[in-house]
Amino acid sequence: VAYATDDTGARACFALAGALFVVDVASGAVTAPDVTGSVYDPRLNGPGTAVAYVDGGDLRLAELGEGTDRVLRSHPDPLVSFGRAEFVAAEEMQRQAGYWWAPDGHSLLVARVDENTVPVWWIGGRTHRDTHGSTCGEKSIAKTDRA
Repeated sequence: VAYATDDTGARACFALAGALFVVDVASGAVTAPDVTGSVYDPRLNGPGTAVAYVDGGDLRLAELGEGTDRVLRSHPDPLVSFGRAEFVAAEEMQRQAGYWWAPDGHSLLVARVDENTVPVWWIGGRTHRDTHGSTCGEKSIAKTDRA
Protein backbone atom coordinates (compact mmCIF):
# COMPACT_ATOMS: atom_id res chain seq x y z
CA VAL A 1 0.00 0.00 0.00
CA ALA A 2 1.40 3.38 -0.99
CA TYR A 3 0.98 6.36 1.31
CA ALA A 4 1.56 10.11 1.35
CA THR A 5 2.32 12.43 4.26
CA ASP A 6 1.87 16.10 5.04
CA ASP A 7 4.93 18.36 5.16
CA THR A 8 5.78 17.53 8.78
CA GLY A 9 5.05 13.81 8.65
CA ALA A 10 2.41 14.20 11.37
CA ARG A 11 -0.36 12.78 9.15
CA ALA A 12 -0.34 10.11 6.49
CA CYS A 13 -3.05 8.99 4.07
CA PHE A 14 -3.56 5.89 1.97
CA ALA A 15 -6.23 4.09 -0.03
CA LEU A 16 -7.28 0.53 0.69
CA ALA A 17 -10.01 -1.25 -1.28
CA GLY A 18 -11.06 2.12 -2.73
CA ALA A 19 -11.55 3.78 0.68
CA LEU A 20 -9.57 6.70 2.11
CA PHE A 21 -7.75 6.40 5.44
CA VAL A 22 -5.89 9.12 7.35
CA VAL A 23 -3.45 8.30 10.17
CA ASP A 24 -2.28 10.53 13.00
CA VAL A 25 1.29 9.22 13.07
CA ALA A 26 2.04 10.17 16.72
CA SER A 27 -1.04 8.52 18.24
CA GLY A 28 -1.64 5.86 15.60
CA ALA A 29 -5.32 6.88 15.36
CA VAL A 30 -6.83 6.00 12.00
CA THR A 31 -9.89 7.71 10.51
CA ALA A 32 -11.84 6.92 7.36
CA PRO A 33 -13.24 10.21 6.03
CA ASP A 34 -16.56 9.89 4.23
CA VAL A 35 -15.74 10.40 0.55
CA THR A 36 -17.51 9.77 -2.73
CA GLY A 37 -16.45 7.06 -5.14
CA SER A 38 -13.37 4.90 -5.26
CA VAL A 39 -10.14 6.52 -3.98
CA TYR A 40 -6.97 6.23 -6.07
CA ASP A 41 -3.65 8.02 -5.42
CA PRO A 42 -4.65 10.10 -2.37
CA ARG A 43 -2.22 12.84 -1.31
CA LEU A 44 -2.32 15.22 1.63
CA ASN A 45 -1.60 18.89 1.11
CA GLY A 46 1.38 20.40 2.95
CA PRO A 47 -0.50 21.49 6.09
CA GLY A 48 -2.33 18.13 6.26
CA THR A 49 -5.78 19.70 6.12
CA ALA A 50 -6.97 18.29 2.79
CA VAL A 51 -6.56 15.19 0.63
CA ALA A 52 -6.74 15.26 -3.16
CA TYR A 53 -7.52 11.97 -4.88
CA VAL A 54 -8.58 10.50 -8.19
CA ASP A 55 -11.96 8.81 -8.65
CA GLY A 56 -12.27 7.34 -12.15
CA GLY A 57 -11.49 10.30 -14.40
CA ASP A 58 -12.28 12.95 -11.78
CA LEU A 59 -9.97 14.77 -9.39
CA ARG A 60 -11.61 15.27 -6.00
CA LEU A 61 -10.77 17.08 -2.76
CA ALA A 62 -11.65 16.02 0.78
CA GLU A 63 -11.36 18.87 3.33
CA LEU A 64 -10.55 16.96 6.52
CA GLY A 65 -11.50 19.58 9.12
CA GLU A 66 -14.76 20.43 7.38
CA GLY A 67 -15.78 16.90 6.43
CA THR A 68 -16.50 17.94 2.86
CA ASP A 69 -15.71 16.14 -0.38
CA ARG A 70 -16.04 17.79 -3.79
CA VAL A 71 -15.08 17.48 -7.42
CA LEU A 72 -12.23 19.76 -8.50
CA ARG A 73 -12.04 18.70 -12.15
CA SER A 74 -14.36 16.49 -14.16
CA HIS A 75 -15.46 15.96 -17.77
CA PRO A 76 -18.50 14.14 -19.17
CA ASP A 77 -16.39 12.42 -21.87
CA PRO A 78 -14.97 9.13 -20.48
CA LEU A 79 -11.85 9.60 -22.63
CA VAL A 80 -10.95 12.81 -20.77
CA SER A 81 -9.50 12.41 -17.29
CA PHE A 82 -7.84 14.54 -14.62
CA GLY A 83 -5.08 13.67 -12.16
CA ARG A 84 -3.83 10.47 -13.79
CA ALA A 85 -0.62 9.98 -15.71
CA GLU A 86 -1.14 9.39 -19.42
CA PHE A 87 -0.14 6.00 -20.88
CA VAL A 88 3.31 7.02 -22.14
CA ALA A 89 4.30 8.67 -18.84
CA ALA A 90 3.08 5.71 -16.79
CA GLU A 91 4.42 2.89 -18.94
CA GLU A 92 7.56 4.31 -20.48
CA MET A 93 8.74 6.90 -17.95
CA GLN A 94 7.45 5.20 -14.77
CA ARG A 95 5.60 8.40 -13.74
CA GLN A 96 2.40 7.44 -11.98
CA ALA A 97 1.51 10.89 -10.65
CA GLY A 98 -0.94 13.07 -12.52
CA TYR A 99 -1.25 15.93 -10.05
CA TRP A 100 1.01 17.83 -7.67
CA TRP A 101 0.31 20.07 -4.67
CA ALA A 102 1.79 23.58 -4.72
CA PRO A 103 4.22 24.31 -1.87
CA ASP A 104 1.59 26.44 -0.08
CA GLY A 105 -0.86 23.50 -0.07
CA HIS A 106 -3.71 25.56 -1.52
CA SER A 107 -3.51 24.83 -5.25
CA LEU A 108 -2.72 21.92 -7.55
CA LEU A 109 -1.04 21.37 -10.88
CA VAL A 110 -3.19 18.80 -12.68
CA ALA A 111 -2.65 16.68 -15.79
CA ARG A 112 -5.63 16.68 -18.13
CA VAL A 113 -5.55 13.68 -20.45
CA ASP A 114 -7.72 13.58 -23.59
CA GLU A 115 -7.48 10.25 -25.40
CA ASN A 116 -9.96 11.13 -28.17
CA THR A 117 -7.22 11.65 -30.78
CA VAL A 118 -5.11 8.67 -29.71
CA PRO A 119 -5.46 5.41 -31.68
CA VAL A 120 -7.16 2.46 -29.98
CA TRP A 121 -5.13 -0.72 -29.78
CA TRP A 122 -7.11 -3.95 -29.58
CA ILE A 123 -5.32 -6.51 -27.46
CA GLY A 124 -6.34 -10.13 -27.94
CA GLY A 125 -6.11 -13.02 -25.58
CA ARG A 126 -8.54 -14.72 -23.25
CA THR A 127 -10.41 -11.48 -22.90
CA HIS A 128 -10.39 -8.75 -25.49
CA ARG A 129 -9.73 -5.24 -24.26
CA ASP A 130 -8.86 -1.94 -25.79
CA THR A 131 -6.31 0.58 -24.67
CA HIS A 132 -5.29 3.98 -25.92
CA GLY A 133 -1.65 4.50 -26.75
CA SER A 134 0.45 6.23 -29.33
CA THR A 135 3.38 4.89 -31.25
CA CYS A 136 6.56 6.68 -32.21
CA GLY A 137 5.79 9.88 -34.10
CA GLU A 138 2.10 10.02 -33.17
CA LYS A 139 0.36 12.75 -31.23
CA SER A 140 0.76 12.89 -27.43
CA ILE A 141 -2.18 13.44 -25.10
CA ALA A 142 -1.11 15.24 -21.93
CA LYS A 143 -2.04 18.77 -20.98
CA THR A 144 -1.72 20.48 -17.60
CA ASP A 145 -4.45 22.35 -15.81
CA ARG A 146 -4.49 24.37 -12.59
CA ALA A 147 -7.06 23.63 -9.88
